[in-house]
Amino acid sequence: MIRPFIPHPKQTAFYKTLLLPLERRPKIILADCGRGSGKTEIAYRFTSRELMVEHPLTPTPIYAHILPTYKQAKEVVFDKYQAIIPKELLKKRPSQSELRFDTIFGSILYVTGADKPERLEGKQYAGVVVDEACDHHPRLIDLILLPACSHFNAWILCVGVPKRIGKGAATFHKMCKDADRCTDGTMAHFHWTSEEIVSERELAIARRKLSPEDYREQYLATWENASGLVYYAFSEQNLFDDNRYDPKEPLLISSDFNVNPMAWVVCQGKYRGYKKELRVLDEIVLKNSCTEQALQYLFERWGHHPSGFEFYGDATGQSNHTNSRNTDYILIQNDRRFTKPGRGITDVFYPKGNPNVLDRVAAVNAMLHNAAGEIRLKISTRCKHLIEDLENVAYREHDRVIDKSDPRRTHISDALGYLVNYRYPMSTRVSSKSNTITYVARH
Repeated sequence: MIRPFIPHPKQTAFYKTLLLPLERRPKIILADCGRGSGKTEIAYRFTSRELMVEHPLTPTPIYAHILPTYKQAKEVVFDKYQAIIPKELLKKRPSQSELRFDTIFGSILYVTGADKPERLEGKQYAGVVVDEACDHHPRLIDLILLPACSHFNAWILCVGVPKRIGKGAATFHKMCKDADRCTDGTMAHFHWTSEEIVSERELAIARRKLSPEDYREQYLATWENASGLVYYAFSEQNLFDDNRYDPKEPLLISSDFNVNPMAWVVCQGKYRGYKKELRVLDEIVLKNSCTEQALQYLFERWGHHPSGFEFYGDATGQSNHTNSRNTDYILIQNDRRFTKPGRGITDVFYPKGNPNVLDRVAAVNAMLHNAAGEIRLKISTRCKHLIEDLENVAYREHDRVIDKSDPRRTHISDALGYLVNYRYPMSTRVSSKSNTITYVARH
């Protein structure tokens, strides 16, 4: 369902601009606003209204609401329009295959993704919404939409949260700045923050979940500078040199199943309620190794632990690239040295697919230091390789891909990231049957 619209001065100015007559309406209208601040819902309402208004230049105006991918369009936006467009104003039932709405007024709305540009070509539009503008191809508007919006004085509405990361982020940012300097009325730019709209309760939750940079970006809608360091939230405040091992808590083992080096972290921590915290007690980094050798090394160092083990890692642990006879997780599952005391089972958790790299990194940064000022990830000073990773792993120049040119780097921080993303993800759900697999081995 579309949530109730709460009037706000900047939103009102934005909507009034959208309602200007075609000859006075800016060609390109941009809104770079905070998460959950109403910009997209205004786009829904305005586009739905346009479907029901007679167009002065064509009896069959075509509109489009464009997401970066077709999957996003189908799973998110199509249902939104079904909720807001009155059924009695539709000529027929919305097409689930084409994601298309046909109205009794002759207008048509397509909900679509830009991941296959051919879906957008061959039509002349009366108006388009470019949603999640930072995540689109940087030439989408220039090469595809402007030519397709040239016949009927069409409008192009771009909405999104400012992002440091995103293939179209730099283009969207430049367009917003160009609109601020525009004097001929062809472009207009609107900006407001989540703090002007969203409840303080929701903002407090966001501050706890996000790093300061991510909070400013997502909720204050600021264009943050893209730092080269991946784990920019790491500092000496995340380190400890005393003994924080608790024999009453299970050990959390997370692995990056690489052959050289094989990299594992040994952790403990809570993940329920507001007591979410993680301590990295130890690391295992072995050259030219395999899963059996890593398990032996783990047992020699931590086999005395009395409260059980939980194993996490990357999805590629399911493949046979580190062992030609069995998968890595089956090896762990069948190693009786790590069964839970009194239960005869080994808990092994892994995702069906690896998390988005940037989501995983954001989850680690939020644990290192969130926008509420909390430090929930502590690392023993004995973890030399992990500390070096957190201090030095960087993005490649000119893009947001992690630089993996140094074979020594990224593996141990990846191992930590898999555990953090599983237990402390950016979303509110820790895991679900749809995206994770749990092994419970019985002996």
